[in-house]
Amino acid sequence: MGSLLKTSLSLFGIFILAFIVVGFLLPRENGFSVTKSIPCTPKKAFSMINELKNWETWSPWKEDDPNMKRMYSEISSGKDAWCSWDGNRTVGKGKLTILDAKADEKLDLLLHFNNEEDTKCSFRLVPSNIGTDITWQIDLVSKEVSFLDKFTGGYKYLLMKFFLIQDFNKGLDNLKKNCP
Repeated sequence: MGSLLKTSLSLFGIFILAFIVVGFLLPRENGFSVTKSIPCTPKKAFSMINELKNWETWSPWKEDDPNMKRMYSEISSGKDAWCSWDGNRTVGKGKLTILDAKADEKLDLLLHFNNEEDTKCSFRLVPSNIGTDITWQIDLVSKEVSFLDKFTGGYKYLLMKFFLIQDFNKGLDNLKKNCP
């Protein structure tokens, strides 16, 4: 075997080993949040997030699949209300259920997305000088059982955080534009 080939294989092996080691060392936090100030009252902001049908006006995923099919529970706001959707590859299939709602202050949700584990999300509303500070949070729970899960968990968390923070920012910006 030539010297160049041996060097290339050695470097490739070192790269693979480093990739695996880094995978085990990457952060695995339990969640993250995004906070934005929007110029409307907590009452108006709460009505935009508590009424699940209103999500069609501000959801960060609405443009990703305009043909998404949505179904709503008989009551589409407040505790136990739910919305399910079935969309393209980007938006997937899932169900969002309101676990708890405290008018003008908080909304706790349970998200079932594709065939992943259920995830808790929440919105917290705090009055501010310009209207309302809204925090959108997601709690990530991961059962890292196998060796592969432990290796990929850090990468999965970083990718989810990267994309969801963009989506949360977009959604809160849309909410800011659409809040009456």
